[in-house]
Amino acid sequence: MNKNANNNRKEANIKSSDRTVWNFLPFSFSKFGQSTKKMFLLISLVCLVGCAYSPVIDSRGNKGKQVAYRLTDDMQTCKAIAKQNTNNFIEAYKAVYNYYFRPAVLWLPDKMEFKYKHLVKNCLTNRGHSVLD
Repeated sequence: MNKNANNNRKEANIKSSDRTVWNFLPFSFSKFGQSTKKMFLLISLVCLVGCAYSPVIDSRGNKGKQVAYRLTDDMQTCKAIAKQNTNNFIEAYKAVYNYYFRPAVLWLPDKMEFKYKHLVKNCLTNRGHSVLD
């Protein structure tokens, strides 16, 4: 009975946010600080959302119907090429740099551009599509 009482006290000391938000992780996240949790969440989001870029394409631009029918295939191919040639760790570093470090120094350093978006845009442009974004 004494073990149950100790376990109940330990569970009461854990914050409710730790119990609900971080339960999906395979390890205990309660021993880390709040800043580590925020950094982990930011890096996870960047890794998950990094490949969500969808460019705006004008199908009547450049060569029009000659390349418009290949748009879906070209889009998938270009996204695969860009994904193979980007490093998620470096992309996450760029996100931390742009959204945490730059505001701390009053936006004086230049913004680091993400490589994935640039690769997809150049690939589609070189395949004859008119990319607006």
